[in-house]
Amino acid sequence: MRNKLNNNKGLTLIEVLASIVLLSIVIISFMSLFPQMTLMNHKTEDNLQAANVGKELLVEIKKLTFESIKNGDSLPITNISIDINSNLTIIDGTYKSFKVKISLYANLDISGEIQKLHRIRIEVLDDKSTVLTSTYGYMEHN
Repeated sequence: MRNKLNNNKGLTLIEVLASIVLLSIVIISFMSLFPQMTLMNHKTEDNLQAANVGKELLVEIKKLTFESIKNGDSLPITNISIDINSNLTIIDGTYKSFKVKISLYANLDISGEIQKLHRIRIEVLDDKSTVLTSTYGYMEHN
């Protein structure tokens, strides 16, 4: 009988269960990180696409004249709505499945002998009208 009590070879059921519980806790804590990383990747992808759309739209707008943009002519966006004030023209629309808001300032921001420039701000919005990115630029007064 004495030999059976002093036999420490092997693991008891309680030790096996305790190790399984500890291992499960560690694995579950790592598994909870994956959905968060996926969500952050989607947000980053949307922001990157929005920044590219804003820059691309700015390049397209710079090819047009100031008056044609102010009137909404030849703009590469759809679902256009234009609000014209004395110093600011705001154009809302859709460009490549993103909502965009173009602010065109009528006052000359920079004027000199060489050229006269108007400031442009392009905001790219998501479906909830949250600004994903803002792009700024200047265009010549033609």
